[in-house]
Amino acid sequence: QFLVQFKRHLIVFGGFHDNPLRGESKYFNDVHAFDLQEMVWKKLEIGGVKPPSPRSGCNLFVTLDGRIVLYGGYCKEKVKTKVTTGKKGGDSAKEVGKTLDDMFLLVPDKHDETLTKWRWHNVKQTGNKPNPRSGISSVAVPNSNKALFSGGVNDEENGNHISDDEEANEMRQG
Repeated sequence: QFLVQFKRHLIVFGGFHDNPLRGESKYFNDVHAFDLQEMVWKKLEIGGVKPPSPRSGCNLFVTLDGRIVLYGGYCKEKVKTKVTTGKKGGDSAKEVGKTLDDMFLLVPDKHDETLTKWRWHNVKQTGNKPNPRSGISSVAVPNSNKALFSGGVNDEENGNHISDDEEANEMRQG
């Protein structure tokens, strides 16, 4: 879930595009808002700390005090590998999947009534946090700044086999 409703807007973060002809994936870390009254998309201006890395399958939820939390996700990164074919060797790039467990806050500028100016903040996670995962579901706990996480996967590429995280159905409180 990388879309949440915030006041009269739908906020969308990241995503990806696969290009099967080239065998490449492109991941995004941009943020857009759809105004439910004006029926118009806007790209948000984001300041603050370094933004989350491009990803898909991350989770967003809105806190009671009006901040948006981003957790986890999945991306593919290019990794250089050595090629040793014939007499010539060299470097090649291979895409390797990575499941993420980082957390950020997306906070609207208090003085911007258009809701187009926001700031990223890093979140230092403590306690018994979930394993890295993507595709996780969450729900905010009413009258608190807590959320319940459930499900998700931790994809690990082992040759041609992708295995799911054994704790994928475990529910944790964050």
